[in-house]
Amino acid sequence: MKRNFQSILLIFVFSCGLFAQGNVLQINSPTTGELVSTSYLPIDYSLAGYFDIGDSACTNCDGFIRVTLNYAYAGLFNSVGADTLQDVTNGQYLLGLEAVDPSGDSFDPQVMDTVTFTIVGNPELCAPGGLIAYPGDGRNVLSWNEPFSTSSANPFPATPNSAEYNTGSTDGSSLTEASEIKGYGGPANSREAGWVRFSLLGLSPSIQVDSVVLNYYVNDTNWPYWSVTPVSVDPLTADEATLHADINGEASSPTEAYLYQFESSTFAPGFYSNTLINNAAQDVADAIQDGYFAVGVVDRDFSTTYYLEIDGWNDENPPSLDVYWSAPGGRQFVFNTPAISNNIENHFTLEEIDQYKNAVSNGELYPEYLTAISNYEVERYPLPFSRDVGIVCGTFENYKIYNGQTNTVIATSDTNYWVHDNLTNNTSYCYYVSAVYNEGESDTTETICATPETYVPDPVTNLAASGLDEEALIYWTSPDAPDYVYYTSFEDSAASGFVGVGGFQIGTPNYDSGPEVASGANCWATNLNGVYDNTAYASLTSPVFNISDLSNPMLQINHWYQIESYWDGGNVKMSADSGATWTLLLPEEDYPEDAVYTGNTGIPDEQAYSGTSNGNFWHTVQFTIDSLSDADTLVQFRFDFGSDGSVQYAGWYIDDFALMDNSENRDIDGELNQYKVYQDGTLLDSTSETSYIATGLTNNQEYTFGVSASYYPNFESTLENATVTPTWMYGDISGVVSDPNGDPLDSAFVSVGSLSDTTGTDGLYMLRDLDPGLHNVVVTHPSFDNNNADVTAIAQEDAVVQNFTLNPKLGRPGSLEADGFGQNVYLTWRTAGSMEIGCGDKLIPSLPFSDQGTNLGMGDDWDVAGGDGEDYAYTFYVFEDMTITVDLCSPITDYDAKLEVFTADELCVYTSTGYYNDDGPFGTCPDSPAPYTPSLLESIMLTEGVYYIVVDGYGGDTGNFEISVTETVGGRGFMTDQHMLDISLEEQKLISHGVNSMDARTYASDLKEIYFDNSFQLSPNNNDSDARSVSLRTSINDSLTGYNIYQALGSGDTLVLATYGEDTTAVIPVPENYVEYCYYVKARWSTDYGELESKATPIACTTPYLGGDVNSDDVVDVNDLLSVVDFILQIELPTELQFRNSDLNRDGLLNVADIIMMIDIIYGSSARTLPSFAESIAEISMRNGGGTSLLLDLAYDGFIRGVQFNLTADLSDVMFGSAMLNELQEGVMINSHTLEDGTTRVLAVNLNGGLLSFSSDGFITIPVTMNTGRGDRVKVGIQDIQLIDQNGESIPVNARGDGSVALELIPMQYALYQNFPNPFNPVTEIQFDIPDISTVELVVYNLMGQEVRRLVNGEIQAGYHRIVWDGLNDQGEPVSTGVYIYSLTSPSFHSTKKMVLLK
Repeated sequence: MKRNFQSILLIFVFSCGLFAQGNVLQINSPTTGELVSTSYLPIDYSLAGYFDIGDSACTNCDGFIRVTLNYAYAGLFNSVGADTLQDVTNGQYLLGLEAVDPSGDSFDPQVMDTVTFTIVGNPELCAPGGLIAYPGDGRNVLSWNEPFSTSSANPFPATPNSAEYNTGSTDGSSLTEASEIKGYGGPANSREAGWVRFSLLGLSPSIQVDSVVLNYYVNDTNWPYWSVTPVSVDPLTADEATLHADINGEASSPTEAYLYQFESSTFAPGFYSNTLINNAAQDVADAIQDGYFAVGVVDRDFSTTYYLEIDGWNDENPPSLDVYWSAPGGRQFVFNTPAISNNIENHFTLEEIDQYKNAVSNGELYPEYLTAISNYEVERYPLPFSRDVGIVCGTFENYKIYNGQTNTVIATSDTNYWVHDNLTNNTSYCYYVSAVYNEGESDTTETICATPETYVPDPVTNLAASGLDEEALIYWTSPDAPDYVYYTSFEDSAASGFVGVGGFQIGTPNYDSGPEVASGANCWATNLNGVYDNTAYASLTSPVFNISDLSNPMLQINHWYQIESYWDGGNVKMSADSGATWTLLLPEEDYPEDAVYTGNTGIPDEQAYSGTSNGNFWHTVQFTIDSLSDADTLVQFRFDFGSDGSVQYAGWYIDDFALMDNSENRDIDGELNQYKVYQDGTLLDSTSETSYIATGLTNNQEYTFGVSASYYPNFESTLENATVTPTWMYGDISGVVSDPNGDPLDSAFVSVGSLSDTTGTDGLYMLRDLDPGLHNVVVTHPSFDNNNADVTAIAQEDAVVQNFTLNPKLGRPGSLEADGFGQNVYLTWRTAGSMEIGCGDKLIPSLPFSDQGTNLGMGDDWDVAGGDGEDYAYTFYVFEDMTITVDLCSPITDYDAKLEVFTADELCVYTSTGYYNDDGPFGTCPDSPAPYTPSLLESIMLTEGVYYIVVDGYGGDTGNFEISVTETVGGRGFMTDQHMLDISLEEQKLISHGVNSMDARTYASDLKEIYFDNSFQLSPNNNDSDARSVSLRTSINDSLTGYNIYQALGSGDTLVLATYGEDTTAVIPVPENYVEYCYYVKARWSTDYGELESKATPIACTTPYLGGDVNSDDVVDVNDLLSVVDFILQIELPTELQFRNSDLNRDGLLNVADIIMMIDIIYGSSARTLPSFAESIAEISMRNGGGTSLLLDLAYDGFIRGVQFNLTADLSDVMFGSAMLNELQEGVMINSHTLEDGTTRVLAVNLNGGLLSFSSDGFITIPVTMNTGRGDRVKVGIQDIQLIDQNGESIPVNARGDGSVALELIPMQYALYQNFPNPFNPVTEIQFDIPDISTVELVVYNLMGQEVRRLVNGEIQAGYHRIVWDGLNDQGEPVSTGVYIYSLTSPSFHSTKKMVLLK
């Protein structure tokens, strides 16, 4: 009863706060700030008398005292009085004693007292460790680890290594910090988050981790709600996106995060320590084998307003990790804080939290319910000291090295490294080491022995040399690299003997998701151009190799793979029995897949490479060949790949196949320092690289280069030698540029691609260091025409000589066209020396060209892309393919201009070339006042033709511009030099017109001020748009004398005709038709240099043909005629060639006129090629031929040789038969055919060359078959009528009326039908048939025989007739009800019927 009463009283006292904390529990020793000089910590405390202390989980006590050091659990006290904590290392500490209930839970309020103190006890005499002895040549090299304080090993102090990115920050797209650890609020996928990578090296994997304390320094912060998170990837190797996602993955999970903090608004910079929660202790234990443990730092807030920044490895206060551990089975109490039980984010959204924080920060009002957010916060203040705990091992003096056999000191050392020299090889020496301190000597290391032996330094391997131009490249591999017995990167013949099947291909990869080659140009792949096949079994088999001389054979390859993981894969096999059996080869590093899918087509259930190669890079892998018997000396290798039935990736790529001997060598005596390169036995240089370029050599002279490996301290290997002969790698082209008189030309610009030279007064140029092969050398000069030649550069000492003669700029003929007909070629061309402006506003006569103008007031004639406005167009003729640059970069261009290039036909219907630009590269035209960088069309390629370069304004903008058009030599970089230097282009213009340079500079300077005057405005009059043509002649002394026409032949061009004067046509007879002939034309000019030829037109070719020769047998006969008839009637469709040969009058149509001309050719008359016009007009009409035929009548007072027309009708109602002439004539062909559009074409022509007869009784009869009902009519029209007269000319034709006739059926006999309706009132209809034109009476009688009404009385046409009686008599009076009789009478027919009228 007393015990229960005391507990109840104690709870009451605590809960009511009726005591001061110090009255319940108080630490008496140590005191705050005390320096403790022992290696243990004596503790004394007092406890209120009413608190009954006991063991944990007691039933008859109030609780016990829990002890923490720096927030980490350190033990418990169950009795009052003095006690101690053993093995506390030197450093600063925060001691905490807390009274807790028997279950270990804190009281509310908490009952706790803390003090800070420092341990400065007796230093530990730490022993060195890890002694290693390296045997050398007459020496042993000793090294060991520096001493480490064993007393500080619990807790184990883990820290990040001092190197970039052991701590840092990332936003997912980049690594933003290489040291500082930042946590900023914001969206999870982009907020800045940090990490720490703690080193665990030195911590035993066999321990049990009790708890983990994170120590860190916050250097800047603003009210963060933040987390410390697990990180599963290595921050040193993972890409930023993967690392960022891993850090943020568990930031919002209180049950997964290592720390889940809700700091208060008073959270300030300083030192902090937190025990990590959840799985932190176990995760650290699991990470010991990896040697590191990584955590992330994330601010969970909604916005970047809230953050914290923590010092990293390279800052003043780097983070650390205290790992508290126990030996296996010795764990007494694990203080590992569990997950928090109440998460604020289960009750409030991130937006609400952000709203609350913002309101509090800004002193604003917020909804009252948000006040509860503050209940989740923990108010923390910085620790008064850093958590860094120094390792105290005494005052170090030196190390003693002992002889392990005699136990005597043989040396001392200030460093953890010592060399024992002057030893006897092949004799064993033993050692151990201790550390000496001012306070005494430590324990020793274990004893280690080593036996020195004679050392022969390894030479370099795989030495080779390549001769360059006056240089030599020497290259090798390091001494530890095996010598290749066989190597291929699968280039050309080196790949011979390898056979790929089932999908393996050799070549250059061409797949965006695949790799480039590892080396050279070729590799093998399961598919070079895409993904591998489903259900594939592909294999690559090597040739056979003899490995009898290899003591430790090894296969090495470079490979890259991207393969569906588990389901697909590839592996390597070997055969020693000519492929009868194959054994799986295992790589030095295991296959990533132990067994691929059993349904894999090629390698089911086998180990394989599967998934993606590490880092998605090429990797070098090696396979040791250790399963051979002594008899197995011939081997070959096979790479097998298999896939299942779905999902495909880039596949497996293989390169750099090498077979080598991997014999083991003894450890090297010293470290490799460098390589020495010798030339012909003399030391040339030293290098740490595995290649060297020797310079200053003489081509075609043999040199021997040697390379040795140099080792510490003074070992040098034997020389490996290679012989090489430098040779010319490049060629030069040189020559002289002269005028037609042979005088050298100064300032001629000679170029090959980007390489160029400019001639001096001697006219000499030199183009150096060209790749061997064909080059097009181009020569330009401001006053002369360009010239070019294809020149082959040869890798030799002497330059290839190519001289050039430049003619003055002479107008060339243009637009050459060739047409071949009847063993003649007809040539036409544009007059040399002038060009029309056409659809443009100004002509560009030659390049380079510049002009100033404005688009203001010019109208909107061209539909330029990107927002249209007023425009100005330049006409530009291109005579041969060229590349130009068009630029508006100038101080004059002052508005947002645009450029576009068009072509246009003779009617100025234009088409864009697709070359368009609004703004040039930003900042490349600083002198222009335009709002954007002026437009630039750089290096656009134009073929022969006429182009229009249009200057427009973006969005209708207008202003001034200066345009420059040059043949491309280097783009804007070349052109801006002309525009940027104080209007240097204007200076050049003035100087070229005879103005001295000083005056030109003064004028240009004044002009520039005008340009930048805001009132300056060019006028449309400046555009000179009234100039309609421009002369290209460079001198008024030049005169055109004629043209030379050349036939272009493979064996050499031949001058075939010279014309005189300005005639621009020529007729060239050719020996035969149906052979292609090609020509070009040059203009002849009389100049100061004598008579010279201009540049040639582009070549024009044609193939002459015989008109009318449809079948191209060089004869026009009836076979051709009949073919044309079939073409006209569309019985057959002609080919393009047949159409051309058939269209004799060249009107683009095939019709009867072409047939008449063909007949004239056959009968020896001259076929006409140009139509003429007859004076008289023919008239044609149609009439009904009694419903069974259509009659065509022709009225014409002349002669007719042929006729063609089309009939139109609804073919469902009528069908046309074969047309016939009304008068039969010998040699006349008449034919008809229904075309695809439903019209029927009729054609009649006299094949003998005679006339067609016609009379007033009709011309042509066309039988018809009616498919209509009784009395229905069908409309037939006539169109596309062509009549050809006796001269083969077309006759104008008019169709009478509307050119149509109505057809209806004609009855075969007379008939009278019963009226309908009958009886009737008051109207009825009577139908009757008349087979021929006849006099007919239709009369109505009453029963008394009296005539009531005469309905028909007279001549009537044949046909189906109907008439209506309205019940009136002849006097117009209604008749009475009764029976009436109606009678039809003709000279050959009479019939009577009754009808009844009812009223």
